[in-house]
Amino acid sequence: MMSKAAGAIDVVVPAHNEGASIGDTLRDFYSIVAVQNHIPIRFVVCEDGSTDDTVPVIERLRVCPKTSGGITKFSEHEAD
Repeated sequence: MMSKAAGAIDVVVPAHNEGASIGDTLRDFYSIVAVQNHIPIRFVVCEDGSTDDTVPVIERLRVCPKTSGGITKFSEHEAD
């Protein structure tokens, strides 16, 4: 889900046990979209009860912890 407001883009990313790949994924997205297009981006990572190292990998980002429930529950959470 992406929304554009005041020239910036918020990218909401659900994450469950993505520690091995989320850092590279966010860096790649940032370099393709933000750097090449000169658009400010804010990642909002909704951590979904991971049991791996997802949280330490994304700890410098805004994290929305919730109990594990899958993508559907995540979408409902974001709609609130």
